[in-house]
Amino acid sequence: MEQIRKLECVAEYDLPVPEASQPLCFRIEVYSKGDASRRDQGSYSARVFRYDLFRIKPTFPLSQGSKAQEAADHEILVVEPAFELTEINAPDPDMALQNVITKIIEQFNVA
Repeated sequence: MEQIRKLECVAEYDLPVPEASQPLCFRIEVYSKGDASRRDQGSYSARVFRYDLFRIKPTFPLSQGSKAQEAADHEILVVEPAFELTEINAPDPDMALQNVITKIIEQFNVA
């Protein structure tokens, strides 16, 4: 059985990618290992989520003369499988974020 690890979310960032051919936005969460002594050593983890946008439009039959329902736009966060839970050595959460952004640029070939 896998050991349970305590992670503390120390920063969250939303990263839109305007250069993408379709709307693309990531949420990056940076975690410390849960105790202050390890934070000083620069031991962080990061998880990358992708915002998935979708539209729901009712398809049930309408009674005669009634107006069609409007479509509803929604979004959900999906763990980006290319990154899972990435271990990062950085002196602080902001540098950990920069390391993750560099990996995203390399993975998705965006600038």
